[in-house]
Amino acid sequence: MLTPEVRYPYSRRPATVPRGFSIRRAARAQILLAARTVEEDVLKEDPELVAGVDVAYDSENGAAAVVVISMKDRCEKESRAFFGRVGFPYIPTFLAFREARFVFAVLRRLETRPDILMVNGHGVAHPRRCGLATHVGVVGKIPCIGVSSSLLKGYTVVLDRGENYVLDEEGKMAAKMIQTPKGPVYVSVGNMISLKRAAKVVTRLIDGGRLPVPMRLAHKAARFLLRESRRSTR
Repeated sequence: MLTPEVRYPYSRRPATVPRGFSIRRAARAQILLAARTVEEDVLKEDPELVAGVDVAYDSENGAAAVVVISMKDRCEKESRAFFGRVGFPYIPTFLAFREARFVFAVLRRLETRPDILMVNGHGVAHPRRCGLATHVGVVGKIPCIGVSSSLLKGYTVVLDRGENYVLDEEGKMAAKMIQTPKGPVYVSVGNMISLKRAAKVVTRLIDGGRLPVPMRLAHKAARFLLRESRRSTR
């Protein structure tokens, strides 16, 4: 049952940029984290447990959910949730400063350590090669994959065997586009995994929807928690 272990009062105050926050320093932090990204497979065996995490918002509150499934049979092994006030507004290309604390808060509640984490956001497919998936993967020291339904920057090219990849403005590999029954998704390295394996894992876990199974389950759970939190204040 997805019951958050920590529940804050439902807030109706919109998040504002914290005092002292600097876009320039935040961008520099992203560049430093990007330099620590490992774009190769640290996990040598095939992954057994894969987690998906997502965060749902209204203007004042956030609800995070993580779902761990088995790669073998896609059965859910564990799920956890977290609810709290949003402490930072959405700023394009700085999503991690808003969302990472929710992701880490809900990951800390897991008893199971997943082999790979999927994040609803970009990894190296980012202007500074440090989207949410890279931020979470590098700071959390966990193999992480970014999965997104849209691109921030870059352009799509057709390479070997007619497969679509995304290159950044410098011509570096940024992501692979995977066509699903509901539209394309862009898969990028977060940390400690190769793009080849990341794309393989995502492809195996797409079963008719647009998002891979653990991310879809986490998305539904986060939205449910946010909706129930609203109702509890009425």
